[in-house]
Amino acid sequence: MEKKRLYRSSTNIMVGGVLGGIAEYFDQDPTIWRIGFLILLIATGLMPGILVYLIVWVVTPVAPTYSYTEVKHDEPATETQNTEPEAHSDAHNEAGT
Repeated sequence: MEKKRLYRSSTNIMVGGVLGGIAEYFDQDPTIWRIGFLILLIATGLMPGILVYLIVWVVTPVAPTYSYTEVKHDEPATETQNTEPEAHSDAHNEAGT
């Protein structure tokens, strides 16, 4: 069984990814954590919350990212969609014929 770890989010980033990482750890919406943190900042006079955020930002590692070759084989494969227009295909076909 793999141990669950707290990381700074690499996808849910507003400032440093700390609150996004906490939300991912608890499998919750990061907006809820951000609103709660904002209320805490206002209630405590900003400085204690900012200091705690900066300490957690420095101490918590960034979430690891995996390349295509590092994906586990038991995970389902996902297809990527090509959203670029195929403008070159007509010119390529005319040159080839």
